[in-house]
Amino acid sequence: MATLRVFRVGSNITKRCLGMYYVCEHLYEKALEGATIKEHDLATYKDNDDAALCLDCGKQYKEGAALSGNSLFKEVPLFNDVK
Repeated sequence: MATLRVFRVGSNITKRCLGMYYVCEHLYEKALEGATIKEHDLATYKDNDDAALCLDCGKQYKEGAALSGNSLFKEVPLFNDVK
């Protein structure tokens, strides 16, 4: 089973990450490079305002991939559903 890395978004890039608290590794790297994340880049639904996955990670998560990352303190699913 795959493991997806999820990172806590720092205040320096929070605006580029649509105000999300956690993002997958791919979105995190994109934001660090200066790009702004767009809603069409996300696999998560709008009702989840805590975390976001890119389309590739969303597909893996839907197929049963586990999440791991820094500052993940709740042992509950971060996502209600993915596309």
